[in-house]
Order: sequence, then structure tokens, then C-alpha cells
Amino acid sequence: MLPVEKWILSRWIHRPGQPAIDELDRAMEHTTPDLVGHPWARGISLAHERFLEALRRVGVERVGNAGERFDPSVHEAVMYREQSDARDEHVHSVLRPGYRLGPQLLRAAQVVVIGPPRNTSAERRLA
Repeated sequence: MLPVEKWILSRWIHRPGQPAIDELDRAMEHTTPDLVGHPWARGISLAHERFLEALRRVGVERVGNAGERFDPSVHEAVMYREQSDARDEHVHSVLRPGYRLGPQLLRAAQVVVIGPPRNTSAERRLA
């Protein structure tokens, strides 16, 4: 890929391209089993794969995966679920993936976080 193509694609994903990829993600998530083999669904799947491949070719990577440790520098916690046996905060599910181009975060991943209860008895005594 030529440097100018890489620059154009990286700028496209930075803002105007994100909603298009988000819509393709949603279409893929909501494809019913009876439509999986349908030519329309296969076309949407192919477009989705090509978008993601084009991003990978220019160095854009998706960030945010279920199960990884919560990192506020790349994750935006949209919801927090307390779990009594949790020792630290982890991503339970990804509502919208984020993107990074090299060290630059283009968009944080919106995630649901599972972690220990926020108000322990010691915290309540101090309050």
C-alpha cells in the first residue's frame, strides 16, 4: 500500500469511517442462523472482512476484548457490574470496539466491566 493510501485510510477511520464499521459489526452480530448462507448476508460479511483487512494493512488494530484486564487508557467503561468474588476489574463484554494506530488511540473501546464491589465495609466506615 502506498504511503498516501495509508494516510487516507488512517484519517478515514479516525472519524467518518467508524460508524460504517460499527454498522457492519452490528449487522454481523444480528445475522440470524437462517440467513448465514444467504448471498446478501455473505456480501455483508465479505464487506466487513475487507474493511477490517484494509485497516490491518495500514496498521490500525482493534482494541477491547472480553476477558482482558480493564485499562482506562484504552477502555471506556459504560457499565460496571459488581461481582463478590472478583479480585480486579476485567472486560465482561465489548459494546463497541476501539481502534489504535501505532501508539495513538483513535477511539476507546466501550465496555462492560466486572469487578469487585465498590463499597466495601471499610469504605462505608470511612464515609
